[in-house]
Amino acid sequence: MRILSPARLRTRSADDELPTRPTTDTQVTRKIYAAKEAARKVVLYVIDGGGHTWPGATPVRFLGKSTAQISANDLIWEFFRKHPMK
Repeated sequence: MRILSPARLRTRSADDELPTRPTTDTQVTRKIYAAKEAARKVVLYVIDGGGHTWPGATPVRFLGKSTAQISANDLIWEFFRKHPMK
């Protein structure tokens, strides 16, 4: 397994604010960092206004707000579907 060094990830290719939903007070921004090799990238989701909760799950009051803009389960499943073990 090769690990991308921070120097190779400095090229930020996109920031996308995902559309808000009327039932949440959170804002999700997706940041994509591409390596010099076009096939490699790191995707970071930043959740403003969220609590210590699982994105896409029913919020637990004492843990804070949860976002419905993304589903952590769906994003994890998508990652492993695109990158199966060899």
